[in-house]
Amino acid sequence: MSEAPNDGNGQPDQYVVAGPHGPAPGGIGLLALRSSLPVLDRLQAEPKETTYRVRSYLSSAYDLSYTGRDALSGNTKTLIRLSRGERRCRIWTHRQPVCFVLEPGEDGYLQSVTGFARASLPLEALRVFNTAVALLLDQLVTKSDIPLYVRRTELELDQSGHKLIQVVFPSEYAPDIAYDVGYYLPVFFLTYWSLEREALSSPSPIYRFMCRWRAFESIGPTRKAIREFASRVGCSARMPKPPRLTDADRAQLGLTDTSSEERTFHDVVERYRDLRDAVAHLWSNDSHVRRKGTVLPFRSWDVETCESGSRVIGICNRRSMAPLSRFFEEHLEHCYMLGHILPLDGSDERFCATKEALRLK
Repeated sequence: MSEAPNDGNGQPDQYVVAGPHGPAPGGIGLLALRSSLPVLDRLQAEPKETTYRVRSYLSSAYDLSYTGRDALSGNTKTLIRLSRGERRCRIWTHRQPVCFVLEPGEDGYLQSVTGFARASLPLEALRVFNTAVALLLDQLVTKSDIPLYVRRTELELDQSGHKLIQVVFPSEYAPDIAYDVGYYLPVFFLTYWSLEREALSSPSPIYRFMCRWRAFESIGPTRKAIREFASRVGCSARMPKPPRLTDADRAQLGLTDTSSEERTFHDVVERYRDLRDAVAHLWSNDSHVRRKGTVLPFRSWDVETCESGSRVIGICNRRSMAPLSRFFEEHLEHCYMLGHILPLDGSDERFCATKEALRLK
């Protein structure tokens, strides 16, 4: 993801990922020009209460089909019109207000929200501003019935043009379907695939986290169902054991503590059980559950925690399901597909969607 501004030495500058490690499509990450990294590192290493100017670009459409250059552009649009140009806006959650400026794009529709955030560190200021904007969007969305998403947020690190940019990462892939295709959908994997689709397609890190936790919960029943099917068809091949973590896996997952007790991907996901309870339970009469706290969408700290957890659990789930999928394809698929019909070209109307075809009866 790069552009070509000048780095001050006559050379093209580049945008680089400033965090987190290994951002996923749809995930929230940080970008900065390479020349801005020393400024960011210095400010993070020397805490000092500072007021930062911040702008969030908004959109009424959630879309990942854009390029890295698009992610850094200001071309966003909402469905809220600012008929008299930019407007001041204030919110109160206590006695002291937080002030914003609502800014239109060239078409007169709300494009961005600008304000200030004060904190000791740039990343903390970004989190504080994100929380304030989320509270503002809560009001705009619920009062207008219009969806609003934050497409990009820019925090000015200094007066020299150095910025820290928070973006929703687009997908890096563009598959080309050049031939007719067919997909066999064994019932064992339907729940996992469906939950992963929900996670990848959702703009909410909190919902993505919960979908991936539920996908994690499907792995055990999937393993059991495959084992029972193998027994019924007389398959003598041994089921694969849950894969163990390698050093490369630990690095990808950000497990820097070599003395940690996690040995499998299942162990890693279990570290997030308290977070799962905090996401699932807003109110509870169970004192044990209440002590774990709760997750709320307007708190940017909660959102970032769920974003990180969703990414880790997604990786763990894929690695845990891969051996089961390979085992099924190598040893069981030929048995499972017995009796399946291969339609001829021109028979689409005959072979249409029915409850029987989809096993909904």
